[in-house]
Amino acid sequence: KSELMWTMKDNTSEKYERDGESRAARTLKNMCLGLLSYLEDPEIDAEALARFKSADNMTDQISALSALSGRADCEARTDAIDMFYEQWKHDPLIMNKWLGLQAGAALPNNVENVKRLTEHPAFDIKNPNNVYSVGG
Repeated sequence: KSELMWTMKDNTSEKYERDGESRAARTLKNMCLGLLSYLEDPEIDAEALARFKSADNMTDQISALSALSGRADCEARTDAIDMFYEQWKHDPLIMNKWLGLQAGAALPNNVENVKRLTEHPAFDIKNPNNVYSVGG
């Protein structure tokens, strides 16, 4: 855990940059966060939520949301999902990602969650991308 935490923090930059080195650091940082999320540790959940809230780019925000998406009974997961929806509900393409992250989450009884997603205002059965997002 400590090595992943150190690597994640060591590869966190102050601001978004598009150069190759920055992209590589972002990828490594976000991989560490994803791996840490499997520990099901409230400290990691809090870290992921803090990174979600402070993200200045979609890559970091989606990575933090993804790290939380598989956490059952986690308030940080619910908060991040709700905040992401409120921030991006005007953009149908990003909502496809939001739907897909939740539908693909490794949660107990996720079939029920997928059924609820099909009743959410962000889902339109006539939109093939929405259907693909929840049904893969």
